[in-house]
Amino acid sequence: MLETHYQLTDQGHAFENGSSVFLAQVKEKSSGVLLNPHQIETIKYSVYRLDHSDPAVKSIVPGHCEVPLSVTDVFFETPILDGLWNADPVGYNFKHEPIVSAAPLFPTAGRHYLVEYRITLIDHPNDVIVRYRIQVI
Repeated sequence: MLETHYQLTDQGHAFENGSSVFLAQVKEKSSGVLLNPHQIETIKYSVYRLDHSDPAVKSIVPGHCEVPLSVTDVFFETPILDGLWNADPVGYNFKHEPIVSAAPLFPTAGRHYLVEYRITLIDHPNDVIVRYRIQVI
């Protein structure tokens, strides 16, 4: 079983038509060993706008649906401990800043969005899901 620790550079807030940097520490729950890029087959992300009255109802943000990422661009063998991470003294092994030049990530202020990463592991039957809920201002 895997567990994750998440951290956002902007404490869960983003500006309309802006971006965010998404950080995570993804590790084996039982051993505490961080996941490394060689264990990952694929990683994709999607962004959803959440409904005002029912956050379980979501709609995809155009241009950000199951976008494949290069594993070695977003996952690191050695954890990074820098000014972006203050959750613990270990650091993060996942970092992604979505490209927003072709399609806005958070197009509407006053809404909540869900950013979801789906990580498929080479030797694990279930995908790992890393989620961030963002309030856009």
